[in-house]
Formats: sequence, C-alpha cells, structure tokens
Amino acid sequence: MSISLRIATLSGKEVNIEIDLDSSVSDLMRRARDQLHAGIQCLISGSGVILDRWMTLSEASLNNEDTLRAMLRRAEVVPGSLSFALLRCDGRVVVWGDGKHSCKRYRDLVDIVQVRASSSAFAAIAWDKSVLTWGNPRLGGDPAKAPAKAVQLYSNYHAFAAILEDGKVFTWPSSG
Repeated sequence: MSISLRIATLSGKEVNIEIDLDSSVSDLMRRARDQLHAGIQCLISGSGVILDRWMTLSEASLNNEDTLRAMLRRAEVVPGSLSFALLRCDGRVVVWGDGKHSCKRYRDLVDIVQVRASSSAFAAIAWDKSVLTWGNPRLGGDPAKAPAKAVQLYSNYHAFAAILEDGKVFTWPSSG
C-alpha cells in the first residue's frame, strides 16, 4: 500500500512523495534528497520524534498525507593523518591525500551516512548499513576485518568500533 508524504525543510522547500509503507525511512530520505537537491540528516515526525532511518514507514506509524520535517545535512571533512575524506551533503564521499591510504576500491562512494578515520584508514557506513573500509590494513582499512553491517562508527588513532544492529560493539583491527 502506498502513501503520500509531504517533506518540508525549515527553509520552506517542500516535496510530496508517493511511497510504499514497506519502504524504509532511509528510502524515503533518499527520495526526498533527490527531489530537494539537498542532503538530509534526519526526518522528524509531526509529533517531534526523530525517525529511525532503519525502520519501515509502517513501523514509524506514518499515515497518508503526514508532513515530516527534514533536517538538512552539512558537509563533513574527516581527517586522517595522511588523507582526508569529505562526506558531502548528498552522501557521496571524496577522498584525497597519500595515495596508498586513499580510496582505490571505493572511488565513488555514494549513499554514505557516516565516515570515521584512524590515523591511516577510513571506515564508512552506507544507507543499507554496510561497512566499507580502505587505507592501511593494520589500522582498520582491511574490509575482511570489519563487520559487514553497523549502525554507528567510532574511531581513534589505531582502531575502529562499530555498534551493530543488535547493540553489540565490534572492534577492529585486533591488537593481535
């Protein structure tokens, strides 16, 4: 079953989106981003609740012709010691700096929600919760050592920590 939702920004831009109730809030955010030509950090219900991007519209108790407020996302520069990653407002990532620590496999990172850096590696979460890594494998850049999916990332100089969907914490690389 499809519903029609109105998405409005604080600056007054509005779009109407027809979408299936089984779609995720994340899917709605992507469609709103494309129509508004602006990155969206989160959607807020009429009652002031920030919608969890991972739940379905049905689980979020949205109804036909509801109005949601869109909080727009700001670009974020994430520094490593030898490279940088720019998480653009539209969810794309641009990387530059030391060639061996920049992103070769994921040169066109898209639909990214979060990026974190260790000294010489980066980790990112995409809209589908998948975790992407690149850079120095000993400092977290080895994708085989990272979790497949996560909802939140943290980092320090030597390692990464991810909050998984079940609330558990996963860290990498191991200190071996």
